Amino acid sequence: MSAEPPPLYPLHAGSHSHLSIEQRWAIVVLHKDNQPASEIAYKVSCHVNTVYHWLSHFRERGDVSDEPRSGRPRGTTAEQDAAFSAAARAEPFASRPRDIKRKQHVDVSRRTIRRRLNDDLLFGRVSRHFFPLSDHTIRARLSFASGYGGWTVERWMEVMFSDEKIFTLGQHGQVWVQRPRGEAWSPKYCYERESHPDSVNFWCCFSGRGTGGCESFTYSNTGAVMRGIVNYHLLSSARKLLPHSPPAPLYILWDNSPIHKSLEVRTALHKLGVTCLDFPPYSPDLNPTENLFADLARRVEQRFPQNEGELEEAIHTEWSLTNTDYLRHLATSMPRRCQAVLRNQGHKTKY
Repeated sequence: MSAEPPPLYPLHAGSHSHLSIEQRWAIVVLHKDNQPASEIAYKVSCHVNTVYHWLSHFRERGDVSDEPRSGRPRGTTAEQDAAFSAAARAEPFASRPRDIKRKQHVDVSRRTIRRRLNDDLLFGRVSRHFFPLSDHTIRARLSFASGYGGWTVERWMEVMFSDEKIFTLGQHGQVWVQRPRGEAWSPKYCYERESHPDSVNFWCCFSGRGTGGCESFTYSNTGAVMRGIVNYHLLSSARKLLPHSPPAPLYILWDNSPIHKSLEVRTALHKLGVTCLDFPPYSPDLNPTENLFADLARRVEQRFPQNEGELEEAIHTEWSLTNTDYLRHLATSMPRRCQAVLRNQGHKTKY
């Protein structure tokens, strides 16, 4: 049996996309060829109701052109639109609609200028921010990306990722409140943040195959503490997650925290036969654990822990519920992260 022929026109980007004049006439011609509306809709790549609409339009007017639209005439000229876009491209940090309105002395609203910029795909967004990287750091990032960028996905699946994070009680980021006008500073509608909220230190490790060991504690993190955690958890986690068992090569990726660089921790790793990847400084975009902790922190906050004990319990509960597919995605993203750093000449990337 022969395969069904493809549609005459590609699918639209959205359900409300306008049909071209050619597609509208195609509906009329196919209808005159006695083809059913469902078949016409498939060939023209539109909804069957759209077919009925344009057939009715053609019967009433004998044409498929758009009717004249009512409403306010366009308030800017093509030259003004081009000037808006040129200003935004030349000075992206000083080209908000109100800046353009003031500099170009145009008698249109800021909303109109925003619409013209949007039409030219110049959208207003919150700028990403980062600390400037030194030449040494950029070279280190490029060295890491070029050195490990050739590792296969399978090899990254055998790397242990590890880090620690301090979780604190309370909401973080923006806190929304429903309040009447003029009551912004009323104590009833202000969110009080504690100066030193209760907190829990949390260490964990994982690979692309699942979660490894974890440890929570409320005392200060030191080299001696980290040495004990590594000795207790790392090899057992590797035996659980990796297809081979030590003494086969075991790699760990974590950041350049002074605790990780301490003599006690380095000695413990050496005795265990663990090799640390030479991770570059100021490179959270090359560390998948940062993404994992952001996801874990959101899930923990949604449990609304009220004290230190509930916070610790929420952390362990959510850690055990971490999706293995998500961890696989993080581990296998390393080749893409390295390529992104190389493409961006060592500077920050979207990760």
